[in-house]
Amino acid sequence: MNDNKLINKNLHPFGKSIQIFLTLTLMATLLTACMQTTGTSIPAATEPSYPPPVEMGTDVPSYPPPAEGGTRMPDDSGPAIVAATGALAKQLGISADSVQLIFAQSIQWPDSCLGVTPSGVMCAMHVVDGYRIQLSADNMTYEMHTNLDGSQIVRVPGIIPTPVGLGFTIGSGAQCQTFLIKENQDVLHGSCDKPMDTTPFIEAFRNSELEYYITNYNSFALNTPNGFVNFIAKGDIDPTPSQQRSIAAWADMVANEITAGRSSASNGLVIGWHREGGLAGFCDDVIIYASGSATATTCKSGRAEEVGQIWLSGEQLDQLYEWVDNFARFEYNPKTNATADAMTIELIFEGQSKNSASQEDQEAIASFAQSIYTQAK
Repeated sequence: MNDNKLINKNLHPFGKSIQIFLTLTLMATLLTACMQTTGTSIPAATEPSYPPPVEMGTDVPSYPPPAEGGTRMPDDSGPAIVAATGALAKQLGISADSVQLIFAQSIQWPDSCLGVTPSGVMCAMHVVDGYRIQLSADNMTYEMHTNLDGSQIVRVPGIIPTPVGLGFTIGSGAQCQTFLIKENQDVLHGSCDKPMDTTPFIEAFRNSELEYYITNYNSFALNTPNGFVNFIAKGDIDPTPSQQRSIAAWADMVANEITAGRSSASNGLVIGWHREGGLAGFCDDVIIYASGSATATTCKSGRAEEVGQIWLSGEQLDQLYEWVDNFARFEYNPKTNATADAMTIELIFEGQSKNSASQEDQEAIASFAQSIYTQAK
């Protein structure tokens, strides 16, 4: 896969939606700059929300399902299955008769937490024989981890998207919220232990973004400070930690939109870059999101016109997140960087650190944004 390829408009209809999405907020001010002789700063965005990288398997290992024709109900698994079924039914507030077994798989858990480490908990590192059990209830799939006799049961956070999709779980206990995001379907969301509501994607192009992730990448499970991601996909590429992080960031962006009931140009924004003036009469913009998507527009004609979108490559994501993790938010001041040909570069960067970026670092980030704009054209 070429990570840098242009997003096909038929597969990724950013066009009209993103123009409305950005024009009402970020681009409105930038357009004003194109029609005036003085520059204008890029509007400040609210602090973006996206998870830092967590290595896959640190907290929730990814286990493949049993091979076709393999053992679906291992010998002596009955007590564990009964216990897991009863525990799930109690959590969901339904009858145990409403819970169906998908499979039970013999397994050796690596620790006393049965492979699911709660935040802030230290697990004893010793092997525990037990079962990995998947159950179905109300057309949803859940995964339970048990020891041999079912006296210890741990539910994997959230629900399992089948056959493909993304489950995203935020919080725990009474504050636990789950989002089930699948292709060409409304988003299921609600409290982890209650029936869920359905809401269409706030932005229609999110469905095509999900299709991009599912088609290109392989499945993974990822526990992040923002939530637990269970990604079931059909691609051939094993995502790098940065690519996993970008998918988790995308899930967080969708959850923010569903929760708020509206979209926002600042949701997940990392870099907003604007170039204006010069001998060529530039009026260009690029927006780079934590999800790894970048949209380039021009306002040279006096109105915002999209010129292209791309997905950042793995190497570009590595660089982007390195800056995010090491630098605080800053704005490039257009009053201090005007060049001899009257061209100004304006930039807003949303970092998560408290460390200030040096002038050299700010220039490097601005150069990176310009290269993304050029690549997207």
